[in-house]
Amino acid sequence: MSVDQQAVLQVKGISKMLGGKPILDNCSLTVNRGELKVLIGPSGAGKSTLLQCINCLIPPDTGEIYLEGPDA
Repeated sequence: MSVDQQAVLQVKGISKMLGGKPILDNCSLTVNRGELKVLIGPSGAGKSTLLQCINCLIPPDTGEIYLEGPDA
């Protein structure tokens, strides 16, 4: 894998329930070095929850997050 195609962020199978409601269900995302991603969707779709899981404000119920880690 070239330096340009190296995964900087990997989100694998993230799920999160809040208030008994499933907010995220098996969400995955890979961001390679130099890429720009846009997260869009309707209100209540889980965009903010996904970002909060990625930046460790709330822990995901299941799944894994790698930031420039050995598995990235």
